[in-house]
Amino acid sequence: MNRLELLYGYRKTESSLKVYADMYHVNQNTMTRWIRQFLLHGLAGVRHRSFNHCYSLNTKIEAGFPGEKIIEKYDIRSLSQLKQWSIQYNNDEIKTKSRKPVRKMGGSRTN
Repeated sequence: MNRLELLYGYRKTESSLKVYADMYHVNQNTMTRWIRQFLLHGLAGVRHRSFNHCYSLNTKIEAGFPGEKIIEKYDIRSLSQLKQWSIQYNNDEIKTKSRKPVRKMGGSRTN
């Protein structure tokens, strides 16, 4: 079952969120996050991304204050991401992109 089907099913049930999440082996906090993202952003909020979202250095610095309101204000997907930035900022390690360079597969070609 995908996220949207789970949310639609929860909307139709009379079960509590905990009971419904347990029934489908989904963490209750995850379901709560999906509901919040759906309410804030519609379908785009619950669509599974195949890539990580990159944020500007300015956004990372401005969002350096923990809390749910900051997450909503800057459209940051999780509190753990905000906490990680805070740790990086305090250790003077914050970067504009967190991805490491991807190594190309295969060896060099010789003709």
